Amino acid sequence: MKSPTVVVHVEAPDEAGHNGDAHQKVKAIEAVDREIVGPVLAALESCGQPWRILVSPDHETPTELRTHERQAVPFAMMGTGLVTARTGGAMTEAAARKTGMHVAVGHELMQYFLKR
Repeated sequence: MKSPTVVVHVEAPDEAGHNGDAHQKVKAIEAVDREIVGPVLAALESCGQPWRILVSPDHETPTELRTHERQAVPFAMMGTGLVTARTGGAMTEAAARKTGMHVAVGHELMQYFLKR
């Protein structure tokens, strides 16, 4: 049986960026972590089956600019038999750059994630 793939798109951090509200953007990201990523990760870790999770924004929306940026975005992936950890730090643009891992084309990230 193939593993299911679930995609969740959350707009709240992006909208806070468009509104120029850094405080609300932080609150939205914390809520995503607390209400979505945390529970999903806990369920995956306890399921007893191979699993993977990828967390990534689709683009940057800096609160200073209030519009989308075409920069590379940070991403985090983990799971059974997936990748060797490159950082244990926060998921930020600066931390992501320090890993040395860069995926220039978005669909290549999904190919890498699904095939590993």
